[in-house]
Amino acid sequence: MNLSGSPVTLDTKGGKTTILRNGHGIPEISAKRYEDAYYGMGWVHAHDRQLQTLLTRLLLEGRAAETLSGEPALVEIDRYMRRMRFLPDPDSEIKKLDPEVRRHLEFYTMGFNHYLETHGAVFEFRLLGYKPEPWRIRDSLILGKIMAFLGLADAQGAMEKFLVQMVQNDLSEKKLRELFPYLSERIDYALLKKLELAPPLVPEALKWLSKIPKMTASNNWAVSGRLTASGKPMYCSDPHLEVNRIPSIWQEIVLRLPDNVVMGASLPGVPGIAIGRTKNLAWGATYSFMDMIDYRIEECRDGRYRRGKQWKPFAVREEVIKVKKGEPVVEKVYENEHGVLEGNPFQEGHYLVMSWSAARACGAGEFNGLLALPHARSAREAMACFRKLEALSFNWVMADSSGNIAYQMSGRLFKRPRGVSGLVPLPGWEKRYSPRGFVSPAHLPSALNPPEGFIVTANQDLNRLGKAKPINLPMASYRADRIAQLLKKKKKLTVDDMKRIHLDLYSLQAERFMRVLRPLLPDTDNGRILREWECSYTPDSRGATLFESVYRALIRTVFGDNGMGREVVRAVSGASDMRLVAAVDTKEAGDAGTVAGIAPNGVMISTDLASTLKNVDVDVLVDFTVARAALENVTTAIANNVKFVVGTSGMGSEAVGELLRKAETGKVGGAVVPNFALGAVLMMRFARAAARYFPDCEIIELHHDGKVDFPSGTAKATAHEIASGRGDTVGKGDAGRGVVEMGVPIHSVRLPGLVAHQEVLFGGPGQLLTIRHDSMGRDSFMPGVLLAVRKVMNLDHVVLGLDALLE
Repeated sequence: MNLSGSPVTLDTKGGKTTILRNGHGIPEISAKRYEDAYYGMGWVHAHDRQLQTLLTRLLLEGRAAETLSGEPALVEIDRYMRRMRFLPDPDSEIKKLDPEVRRHLEFYTMGFNHYLETHGAVFEFRLLGYKPEPWRIRDSLILGKIMAFLGLADAQGAMEKFLVQMVQNDLSEKKLRELFPYLSERIDYALLKKLELAPPLVPEALKWLSKIPKMTASNNWAVSGRLTASGKPMYCSDPHLEVNRIPSIWQEIVLRLPDNVVMGASLPGVPGIAIGRTKNLAWGATYSFMDMIDYRIEECRDGRYRRGKQWKPFAVREEVIKVKKGEPVVEKVYENEHGVLEGNPFQEGHYLVMSWSAARACGAGEFNGLLALPHARSAREAMACFRKLEALSFNWVMADSSGNIAYQMSGRLFKRPRGVSGLVPLPGWEKRYSPRGFVSPAHLPSALNPPEGFIVTANQDLNRLGKAKPINLPMASYRADRIAQLLKKKKKLTVDDMKRIHLDLYSLQAERFMRVLRPLLPDTDNGRILREWECSYTPDSRGATLFESVYRALIRTVFGDNGMGREVVRAVSGASDMRLVAAVDTKEAGDAGTVAGIAPNGVMISTDLASTLKNVDVDVLVDFTVARAALENVTTAIANNVKFVVGTSGMGSEAVGELLRKAETGKVGGAVVPNFALGAVLMMRFARAAARYFPDCEIIELHHDGKVDFPSGTAKATAHEIASGRGDTVGKGDAGRGVVEMGVPIHSVRLPGLVAHQEVLFGGPGQLLTIRHDSMGRDSFMPGVLLAVRKVMNLDHVVLGLDALLE
């Protein structure tokens, strides 16, 4: 089918269906009946988007490794898809389709397959030796169902796991509630710390998910006719449908019927228009951020999960993944009433079970709703269509030819107990958290002809518009506030005003930040440019570029890596007698050098320490994780005969004792060091010498507010050195003036902007001796780290403190 020229004519049951591209290259399908129009739509999708559509089907079915390539990334994707099984009940969902809707799907499928039968597979599939199976209704159902899961609903689940990781890394509840203001339940720190989280998909596998359609929607608004110059309502949509991608995932299309014209964005593989207009109605969507993911915690052992004093077996589903030019992979999936287990129930422990509200008995509603839209004569009727949608949770905004504007959220929302936000995993064995069904769609946020005369959605919190409160992780309201601000500026809005709003580049977020930043900016060229910036993101704006660099630096400072991994990578890479051979991190991915901010070094970051130590020749493990993880990591190192250097604060005497016993048994050398700053070690030596003559002393230690332990390990070690220097003399430690360690009061300060600082004050008759050390940056610790790595190479036992390694 050429971009221009003669139309293609298809013989359909209702007569001739013609297809012709208009001057923009958009297919226009003319038919006498909707069935025939959808037949032509199937034919067009098979012609224009066959590779995309059939590749998506292979990915969603978990057959990519079987058909495309046996590479590990595709095996990982297949394992993920088989576990999720997005449409476990296709036959029952097909039966739930309205008769007319099912007929439309049948005609779409016939049109798609007609093209496959007459023209065959695209070149890429022929090259692979793959002959595509005919398209089926169930294929359309699964495509329609997952649009709001991958990259959207599953992102909610990722954030909830991130919350668990924060708890496991000892972030305070005060900070958690500041980061997650919608948290309403009590946080059981002890239980969440027992959780063993499954590793995420590897980055190479994640790349394949980008091939699958997603609706990364952003802004839409509708304005009542009483606010427009024409007296007619206007609807505007900016849904970020990635139409600029090559190949494009979405396809614009026009359906011409005798009494209607339907036009807009279509999803290849699915009949109908997702976002568009008819002669009566215009509609579009932004993502709603409804929380459709709930996690339960299950205590597991011997393939079972606990219910009271009983242990119940999981339902086991065995998936066999065929691998091209390789051996099949068997994936066992464990499920219970809450969902799919993320872990091995035969390894005793606590694991998550993920519940997606649309996992089962869902899929038909999307088509019963969306394929009824072309027949809707009013916004009110369209709202009823959108309430049928279950898997797709979006903010639908619409305007009709009678002058109405409306908003309706769609999606299936868990009915949760009072006081449960949905953000925190709950114990699966407690009956009060058992499934309670779903919230009525009538209780979801909605609005019809609101008094202010306009409706704006931009992924912000819209809970106020419904009885149910489905959103607990919204985006900030800056974009929505800006659109509303511009709509209020003029009494009679025109189409040109709407265009200007679409193209508006002013940032309310930047305006808010700049009120704080302006007084702090230096009197330099860049400082003056940023100070005078008008908060608009025009293409030639140097101010916008400078603001973004400052903003990114702020994010890194507040939310970035507070560990030492990057510094260690840089230090080892710069040492002439060392070579970085591996890097492990559960949060970062990619080349270790690139992540550390230096040149790529070819060392790809792994998430699995055991596998890394087994497959890579490692001499020394450097660990800067939290105490609990460090003990596990060092145990793994000892098992692999790898020496270790541990820089974790907060490792108690019991954990150190266990580490010493394991190292002694394995005859593996290592060092546990509270502080790697050489100046800090010398400070302790000086304090020990001074204590012999000044028995009265106190310690003040100051650290960044992300440090989880207090007093610091350095302060405790200094107190022990002072006690050693005193000999028989006992200090006058007063518990009312700080934590007392070995008779020495220690005062702990935790503030933003600090790194690591310590002051030891010795008092005597008529005099005061102060010994102080300051670490101004993390690079101050690196000479000590490199020294420790070199020294442990010659050790077969564990030493405590850097002092033991100094000459």
